[in-house]
Amino acid sequence: MDNKQLRRTVSRVAQATPAVKRHARFTPSGRVDRHTVTPYGRAVPDPLATSARPRRTQAERRATTRALILDSTAACLLEVGLAATTVSEVQDRTGLARGTIQHHFPTRAELLVGAVSHLVDARIERFRADAALIDPDADRMEAVVDLIWRDLSSPIFFAALELWVAARTDPDLRAALLPEEARLLATMRTMYAENLGDPLATDPRTASLVELTVDLLTGLSMLTMLGARASTRESVVRNWKQALRTLWAGQPAEDPAPDLHQTE
Repeated sequence: MDNKQLRRTVSRVAQATPAVKRHARFTPSGRVDRHTVTPYGRAVPDPLATSARPRRTQAERRATTRALILDSTAACLLEVGLAATTVSEVQDRTGLARGTIQHHFPTRAELLVGAVSHLVDARIERFRADAALIDPDADRMEAVVDLIWRDLSSPIFFAALELWVAARTDPDLRAALLPEEARLLATMRTMYAENLGDPLATDPRTASLVELTVDLLTGLSMLTMLGARASTRESVVRNWKQALRTLWAGQPAEDPAPDLHQTE
């Protein structure tokens, strides 16, 4: 068989053989996982993509799956609200079997409780990442106000807000939410002080003024759900920074202000 006949034979075989397709999907870690889909619908590993990748441990696979479930639950809360955040919806978004989801979270209530902790961790991680970007020469008070505003106007906050509203009439969810909110508040207070630095961090007025800032910007963030204009939001934040300068310039109070965020 000469070369020309060989090429014709190979061409006929290729045309008669169902094609295989290579697909790529993004894993929760951001890595592209490549696999080959045969004409019969069976997925097989792509040796070109997987041969150099170390095999993950069972604990790593479990953690990745859990993170995927919780990320998708948080996205559901933000995009479709609490009522529509069901196990079926999370299953559709993750592509996981229902049994896999229920292995990690046997009930919807447990899934939502897991989402509470996950959202708190995400807010803390995001705050730390944003704080690391502060210019060393920046005005510390303004920088912390900006950090608080970015936190309270982020999608993560609005997803958490869905759980706040539901917790008002759901005792079990409220019981799960309160300790996580306390953990968030304690961590945030520490990070506020770290980023304010001295002398603001040790000023007796600082705790109350920071809590007032959080309360004001929480309310402002809620207004954005009803369509508050960007110029209005920016004006409120700018005016509050100016007010803080005036308040910090005054004489400190003799008695410390009460903790405005204590829960009964």
